Amino acid sequence: MRNILKNKFHGIEIYNEAEKMSNVLKEKNIKKVDFIISGLPFTVLEKNIRETILEQAYENLEENGKFITFQYSLDLYGYLKKKYRQLEVKIVPLNIPMAFVYVCTK
Repeated sequence: MRNILKNKFHGIEIYNEAEKMSNVLKEKNIKKVDFIISGLPFTVLEKNIRETILEQAYENLEENGKFITFQYSLDLYGYLKKKYRQLEVKIVPLNIPMAFVYVCTK
Protein backbone atom coordinates (compact mmCIF):
# COMPACT_ATOMS: atom_id res chain seq x y z
CA MET A 1 0.00 0.00 0.00
CA ARG A 2 2.84 2.35 0.90
CA ASN A 3 4.46 1.96 -2.52
CA ILE A 4 1.15 2.43 -4.33
CA LEU A 5 0.51 5.70 -2.47
CA LYS A 6 4.07 6.96 -3.02
CA ASN A 7 3.83 6.23 -6.76
CA LYS A 8 0.43 7.86 -7.09
CA PHE A 9 1.11 10.93 -4.91
CA HIS A 10 4.65 12.10 -5.58
CA GLY A 11 6.24 13.83 -2.62
CA ILE A 12 4.01 12.13 -0.04
CA GLU A 13 5.82 10.92 3.06
CA ILE A 14 4.66 7.85 4.96
CA TYR A 15 6.13 6.72 8.28
CA ASN A 16 6.00 3.47 10.25
CA GLU A 17 5.38 4.66 13.79
CA ALA A 18 2.54 7.12 14.22
CA GLU A 19 3.32 7.54 17.92
CA LYS A 20 6.54 9.31 16.86
CA MET A 21 4.68 11.86 14.73
CA SER A 22 5.79 14.87 16.78
CA ASN A 23 9.45 13.86 16.52
CA VAL A 24 9.26 13.39 12.75
CA LEU A 25 7.60 16.77 12.22
CA LYS A 26 10.18 18.47 14.43
CA GLU A 27 13.04 16.83 12.49
CA LYS A 28 11.47 18.10 9.26
CA ASN A 29 11.04 21.61 10.71
CA ILE A 30 7.27 21.36 10.31
CA LYS A 31 5.39 23.17 13.07
CA LYS A 32 1.82 22.13 12.24
CA VAL A 33 -0.04 20.32 9.44
CA ASP A 34 -3.39 20.92 7.77
CA PHE A 35 -4.47 17.28 7.48
CA ILE A 36 -3.73 13.94 9.09
CA ILE A 37 -5.26 10.90 7.42
CA SER A 38 -5.17 7.59 9.25
CA GLY A 39 -6.29 4.04 8.65
CA LEU A 40 -4.92 2.75 11.95
CA PRO A 41 -7.14 0.24 13.79
CA PHE A 42 -7.35 2.30 16.98
CA THR A 43 -9.66 -0.10 18.81
CA VAL A 44 -7.06 -2.89 18.79
CA LEU A 45 -4.07 -0.74 19.75
CA GLU A 46 -2.85 -0.70 23.33
CA LYS A 47 -4.52 2.14 25.20
CA ASN A 48 -1.32 4.11 25.82
CA ILE A 49 -0.29 3.90 22.14
CA ARG A 50 -3.80 4.85 20.97
CA GLU A 51 -3.92 7.85 23.30
CA THR A 52 -0.42 8.98 22.33
CA ILE A 53 -1.26 8.89 18.62
CA LEU A 54 -4.61 10.64 19.02
CA GLU A 55 -3.11 13.32 21.28
CA GLN A 56 -0.21 13.96 18.91
CA ALA A 57 -2.59 14.15 15.95
CA TYR A 58 -4.55 16.87 17.72
CA GLU A 59 -1.47 18.78 18.91
CA ASN A 60 0.18 18.75 15.47
CA LEU A 61 -2.83 20.09 13.57
CA GLU A 62 -3.16 23.72 12.56
CA GLU A 63 -6.23 25.54 13.85
CA ASN A 64 -9.10 24.37 11.58
CA GLY A 65 -6.94 21.41 10.51
CA LYS A 66 -8.60 18.05 9.91
CA PHE A 67 -7.92 14.60 11.30
CA ILE A 68 -9.60 11.96 9.15
CA THR A 69 -9.74 8.29 10.05
CA PHE A 70 -11.92 5.32 9.22
CA GLN A 71 -12.91 2.69 11.76
CA TYR A 72 -15.25 -0.27 11.97
CA SER A 73 -16.89 0.87 15.19
CA LEU A 74 -18.02 4.03 16.93
CA ASP A 75 -15.65 3.44 19.87
CA LEU A 76 -13.71 6.68 19.21
CA TYR A 77 -16.80 8.85 18.93
CA GLY A 78 -16.93 10.10 22.53
CA TYR A 79 -13.21 10.85 22.72
CA LEU A 80 -13.12 12.69 19.39
CA LYS A 81 -16.34 14.60 20.13
CA LYS A 82 -14.82 16.01 23.33
CA LYS A 83 -11.46 16.79 21.72
CA TYR A 84 -12.41 18.44 18.44
CA ARG A 85 -14.43 21.56 17.70
CA GLN A 86 -16.39 19.72 15.02
CA LEU A 87 -16.90 16.02 14.39
CA GLU A 88 -18.67 14.53 11.40
CA VAL A 89 -19.17 10.79 11.05
CA LYS A 90 -19.90 9.39 7.64
CA ILE A 91 -21.17 5.85 7.26
CA VAL A 92 -19.89 3.61 4.47
CA PRO A 93 -22.68 1.00 4.41
CA LEU A 94 -21.47 -0.87 1.31
CA ASN A 95 -18.16 -1.68 2.94
CA ILE A 96 -18.08 -5.11 4.58
CA PRO A 97 -17.93 -4.74 7.48
CA MET A 98 -19.64 -1.36 7.49
CA ALA A 99 -17.14 1.44 8.13
CA PHE A 100 -17.31 4.85 9.76
CA VAL A 101 -15.26 7.79 8.52
CA TYR A 102 -14.52 10.34 11.22
CA VAL A 103 -13.81 13.86 9.96
CA CYS A 104 -12.56 15.90 12.90
CA THR A 105 -11.90 19.65 12.71
CA LYS A 106 -9.66 21.26 15.31
